[in-house]
Amino acid sequence: MNNDNVSGDYDFFVLSETFRMLITNPELIFQLLNVFPMPVQVFAPDGMLVFSNRAFLEINNVTDVNLIVGVYNLLNDPVCDELYGHDLLEKAFQGETISWTETISMPIQDLINRGVVKERPYESAFASAVLFPIWDDGKVVCVVNIFNFREVYRGQPDVAKAKEYIDHH
Repeated sequence: MNNDNVSGDYDFFVLSETFRMLITNPELIFQLLNVFPMPVQVFAPDGMLVFSNRAFLEINNVTDVNLIVGVYNLLNDPVCDELYGHDLLEKAFQGETISWTETISMPIQDLINRGVVKERPYESAFASAVLFPIWDDGKVVCVVNIFNFREVYRGQPDVAKAKEYIDHH
């Protein structure tokens, strides 16, 4: 396929009918995101979580999506502020794509402390992430967060910590 237009401004009229139907139908987009193999979250412009896909729920052992969707706000989370930096998070909601290529420790203990998860699905996990805005008519309509889990340590806490130490040293 010859793609002379590498700027990202695609001529959607030349796309297949199936793909055009997908991009114009939010329900189909969420169905696609739900089967996407990587954990995905979608946030409203104010930071409120509006969607978490199946992969996110499964890896974190979240059994009730209603404990996070419409409840959790990324821009009001002091744990994520500390991990990622509040200024970087705000930039994504202002329209910038932000990525963490270095692995970051996933805050599973925070989900436990907030009562979202009853028991630890893993002792520790490390992921990279990208947070990017979706635009419509010049406005950010949502922000998507995709995680790439690189290491997940499960099992007995001492054994998991030993494996983590060996991998990182």
